[in-house]
Amino acid sequence: MTRIEQLFNQLGYTRENGLFYLTESEDWVHKFPYRISKVLRDIIKPFAFYSLHHHGDINSEHPEPINNPIILFFDKPDEEKRKDIPKWSFCFGQAPIVIINTSDDQPLDIFHGYSFASENSYLLKKIESEPSEFSLVNLTLGKTWKNLYHKYFKDVPKVDKYLLNNIIDARRILIASDGGDLLPKIANRLIGRLLFIRYLIDRRVEFKDQTYILGEDKLSRQISLNELIKDKITLYKFFHYLTAKYQGDLFPLYEESIDVDTGEILSLYDEESDVNTEHLEILYHLFSGSSFFKSGSSHKGYSVQPSLFMVYDFEVIPVELISNIYENFIGKKAENFDVVLTNYKNTKQFEIKAYYTPPFIVDYVLSQTVTPFIENQTVASCKILDPACGSGIFLVETLRKIIEKEILILDAKNEKISNQRLWELLRENIFGIDIDEDAIEITIFSLYITLLDYKTPIEIEDFRFERLRDQNLFGGASFDFFNETASFNEIFTQNVALDFILGNPPWGIVAASNYEKYIKERNLREAAINSELMDSTAKNISKPYLTLELGNREISQAFLVRVSDFAINPNLKIAMIVTGKSLYNSDSTCKNWREYFLSNFILNQVLELSCVNNKIVAGNQIFEEAKQAPAILFYQMPKAKDEILKHVVTHITVKPNRFFNYFRTIVIEKHDIKKILQRNFIRNLNGFDWLWKVMLHGNLLDFYFMKRLKSYDNIGDYMHNNDLTSKGGLKVTDGNNKKNTDQIKNYKFLDVEGKKEFKPFNLLPTLTWEQTIDIMRQKFTSRKPGAQGRNNIDSEGNVGYLPDIHFFRGEKLLVKKGLQAKEDFKAVAAYTNEDVIFTATVCAIKPIAGNISSVEISTLLKSLAAIINSRFFTYYVFNTSSSAGVDRTRIDFEEIFSAPALCHPDLASMVDQIQGLYKRINTLDFNDYNYLELADEVNKLEEKCQEKITDLFEVSTIEQSLIDYSTEIAIPILKRAEETGYGGRNIFKMLSISNDTDKLYLKDYAIIFVEHFKHRFNSPEQSFFVNIHIAEDFIGFHFIVSKRPDNGETVFYKGMEDSELLNEIGFLGIHSVTRDLYIQQDVRGFNKNTFYIIKPNEKKCWHKAIAHHDLLEFIDALARAETSNHKRAQV
Repeated sequence: MTRIEQLFNQLGYTRENGLFYLTESEDWVHKFPYRISKVLRDIIKPFAFYSLHHHGDINSEHPEPINNPIILFFDKPDEEKRKDIPKWSFCFGQAPIVIINTSDDQPLDIFHGYSFASENSYLLKKIESEPSEFSLVNLTLGKTWKNLYHKYFKDVPKVDKYLLNNIIDARRILIASDGGDLLPKIANRLIGRLLFIRYLIDRRVEFKDQTYILGEDKLSRQISLNELIKDKITLYKFFHYLTAKYQGDLFPLYEESIDVDTGEILSLYDEESDVNTEHLEILYHLFSGSSFFKSGSSHKGYSVQPSLFMVYDFEVIPVELISNIYENFIGKKAENFDVVLTNYKNTKQFEIKAYYTPPFIVDYVLSQTVTPFIENQTVASCKILDPACGSGIFLVETLRKIIEKEILILDAKNEKISNQRLWELLRENIFGIDIDEDAIEITIFSLYITLLDYKTPIEIEDFRFERLRDQNLFGGASFDFFNETASFNEIFTQNVALDFILGNPPWGIVAASNYEKYIKERNLREAAINSELMDSTAKNISKPYLTLELGNREISQAFLVRVSDFAINPNLKIAMIVTGKSLYNSDSTCKNWREYFLSNFILNQVLELSCVNNKIVAGNQIFEEAKQAPAILFYQMPKAKDEILKHVVTHITVKPNRFFNYFRTIVIEKHDIKKILQRNFIRNLNGFDWLWKVMLHGNLLDFYFMKRLKSYDNIGDYMHNNDLTSKGGLKVTDGNNKKNTDQIKNYKFLDVEGKKEFKPFNLLPTLTWEQTIDIMRQKFTSRKPGAQGRNNIDSEGNVGYLPDIHFFRGEKLLVKKGLQAKEDFKAVAAYTNEDVIFTATVCAIKPIAGNISSVEISTLLKSLAAIINSRFFTYYVFNTSSSAGVDRTRIDFEEIFSAPALCHPDLASMVDQIQGLYKRINTLDFNDYNYLELADEVNKLEEKCQEKITDLFEVSTIEQSLIDYSTEIAIPILKRAEETGYGGRNIFKMLSISNDTDKLYLKDYAIIFVEHFKHRFNSPEQSFFVNIHIAEDFIGFHFIVSKRPDNGETVFYKGMEDSELLNEIGFLGIHSVTRDLYIQQDVRGFNKNTFYIIKPNEKKCWHKAIAHHDLLEFIDALARAETSNHKRAQV
């Protein structure tokens, strides 16, 4: 056994749990995306590599981890390969760790996979760590990445970020009005053409029939290209040579049109005449890494990142990355119009954020759609349309899978794929539309490069591109996806039966598109059809005449329904990445859109990404630049009218954990996969529109609890029944409106954001409005000319909006929109009868003008203050609000009014006491002994208030555990507690047998099982009890039915090693345990007279609320087992 194989044994690596050998590439090449497997097999060629529990199993019921990091192993590489490893690893960008066995008698070298030793060295940075850090168990539990992240990986950009910054820097300089002032389209094409040439050079194409690019090897030809860039005349001769040689639609040098009246040929575009030597000088420095692009200094005041173009290897860097980079400026106003270099910060441009669909998300979408379809086909055929194709990543990855299928078929015949067959596969299967013409050019470029990836350098010399524009790919304003007269409509409604429509359409309001006109016309058509049909045959299953509306004019919702026009294939499947807010927004138009969508389509799966892509916390996100949280919808057209009634939706929530927080690896936990009847979301079928939000963070038990809470009168009902009204406060600016504030100048002003003068039960305004506006005026006058400020105020003290002064006077309940992010999303409310003014982020609830207050009204307002400030209320809004727990820490006033409410004098009395104590505290210094004593008294009263609310709403022990879980576990998970230190708690904390608090925590989990099963199993002869096995990495609960323990106890604790735990419970192998722990985060099973569950030794896994969910699953499993045994006994 070689040394490196001994290492694999020590680490616990096997072929079954993710170890892949280069010599066995036929077994694994199709288990990874082609862009990864091709580079590993044909270029990097490690001795072996490791990808934890990667099996490439598309038929697995539980989704495999997404974006798994790879560890590369090299065994005694020769000197030439050793020199190439750093560049290859950096450009690969998928392997954070590289381990090299230089010699059997020397220590192993462990390197950072995509960070260099220094700015002047292109050797990989060494990682000071023992090989045992990368053991199977450490990787399974995420310990490896946690231990290494802060020292080696935090804020370290990968190749995609470097390349993105380099290209955007150069492009900004080229097109800026105070830079090169070049047309954006010309800059796009010029850079794209040069990248294409660099790709050919890095693929070792020799250009044998020309004399422009010279050199005997890759490096000398790269240098030759760099020198050629400086020579405009010769460079454009080379461009014309390439255009004539390869033909097709690749970045045209000029465009012409013909005058329909005169027949005259008009020049629309001539790149060569617009490009000058200054532009080419910029690109020379970019590609050669020279001048300001060498040092990372500035050009005309604009700071750039040092160029790594002489490190980049486009044989390793996938075309998906190059084309995705273009998505950062295609159609982006800020990157195309009025670009001025001096407007950018004088800093390195690492703040540039990526805006494209990550390849690993595309991989997931294809794994649920295209991949299983192609694998089950006997021919290489899969017709796909991307209706907003952007750079074409969905099309590229699908084309790769189609070609790979064809190669497998041909291999069985010992045949090779021809150029003609490659073009047939593309023409017959790949289609794209984009309203931006530039996007189509990048898609064409991407597809061309994809085809070349399957050709040898010699074959590339004679390859010819075919035209795709207006045949397979349609781009420009006239090809708006909602243009029902565009030529593609006939193709996809008559000629091409699509198998899939996949894409990531734009979000928000898009003025350039006719989507709203399309929706109106679609409604007219459907109304006409419905009027001709009887109710029994109407199209919508839930309601015969359901009108389609768009929530907040959201274009992605229009995309989701427009695709149905192209469903001539009854088996068409659709997957779209859209804003997740479409599932939660409480606006009536959004609710109506959901009702229409669910009544007309079969929703197969929802992958909810809100928890890992939001504004609540920094750190890794799925889409860096997304302004809203995303979700992926997988759906199709119903084949029968009643299909929707019986259909089950798979709802998956991706939540942040160690794997995502440190490496953007998506590991989906078992409890985050739910199966729900589609009709349960449809209001007209007695479903619950609010169920979407409950399923985001909660589960079945939360649904039943929320359903019960919805039966109570809510705050809005109490307001209506007691003649209460509400209104938000003033707005400093509101368009051009100006409202005089003289009548309120002597009122106290509640500074909510600046001085934080509004806290639960506590109002402490310090200045009058007159004093406040004086300060605001001073800040405004000291501000630089042209600078903007959110609190600008004019010299007269006018504001943009001022509500009726009634809402500032007298008795009222004040409620804040913003939740306390650092206090478990706690809401903020306080009762007052003083005159106080506030901004629009605060709402006043008070008697209607003219009504006299009463003891009953005071009691109600104070009761509402108690409820809104409670953990009970936090739980409610966390599971119902369209924003809280989705993309920000705020709630709308209407969402506040929807919360269940009660009025009780005990609550009012406690509020009086709490607010009275706060008034005393506000007069004391923090170090005053009385301050601490009063604060402790407040805490006790607030806890007593919480308990009273629990009693009044008859909250059961199960329901209370759900409330506790939301504040103790769910919210900290959302806040990425381990990474941020949020709340001073560590939900990933290891539990210890020597810690009594930890043992009690585990006992709470165990008792829930004991209390249930004792009624079933306890007898004079036997008893149900639990052995809790606590190891360093795992905790196992072994539930046993056996002779009653002598001491009568039902819960026992045992400390042991990991391996001992596995043998003690079920003779389990480390492989099966780590596989299930990694993929679904728990292991469970049955032995004779026992059953068990094993999870990581992390506090978050053993909360009592989780125990209730686990118990339900065991009850179900036992019931199914008994039914099966009964059937076998009858046979």
